[in-house]
Order: sequence, then structure tokens, then C-alpha cells
Amino acid sequence: MARFDNEADINIASARAKGAQVNADQAQAKITALEMEVAKLLSLSEALWSIIKESHKLEDPYLIDLLKQVQEKNGTSNGRLRKKDAAKCSDCGKPILKSQSKCMYCGGEAELSLF
Repeated sequence: MARFDNEADINIASARAKGAQVNADQAQAKITALEMEVAKLLSLSEALWSIIKESHKLEDPYLIDLLKQVQEKNGTSNGRLRKKDAAKCSDCGKPILKSQSKCMYCGGEAELSLF
């Protein structure tokens, strides 16, 4: 437990505590906004799946199997995507940094990828 010798130490600690509370409040607001976005995306996914299922006469097990295949391809089983590797140059195959628009080795473009 910290010991405060004078009023200045108490004021500094109080200011730090207030700053920490502001940071915590901002983080909570971001979490709430992300939760709302996730809820919207889940609703959208469900609506899209309903459309696809009806138009192609599919059933839920089909989607479950596809999800398992994607997870296996990504090397995960928890539903999360693993971190993406750097894009590769379509000409020389070397990695292109996210901050670069072209390959720094040969000037080629990044390979296109939907995911």
C-alpha cells in the first residue's frame, strides 16, 4: 500500500486515479460500440444465411461443415481468424508490408485476396 507523505502526493495520486477512470470509461464505451457492431453483423449473417438457404435448398449442417473447413484452413477451432500474413508480391512473391502499396523489391502489386 502506498504511503502519502504530503498533500502534493495525494493530489498526484488523485489525478492519476481520475485519469485511469477516464481511460476505463473510454475503453468501456469502445467495448459497447464493438458489441453493438457484432450484434449487427450476427443479424446480417443470419439474414444472409436465410436467403442463401432458401434459394439453394440448403440446411444448417451444410453451413456448419463449411465453417469447420474454414477453421481448419485457418488453423483455428475457436472461430477466430489467425493473424493474416503479409501480402505477397504477385511478381516476385516477396512480402509486401501493410504500409506499402507496392513491392519494395520489384515494384509489383500485392496478390489479391478476398480474405
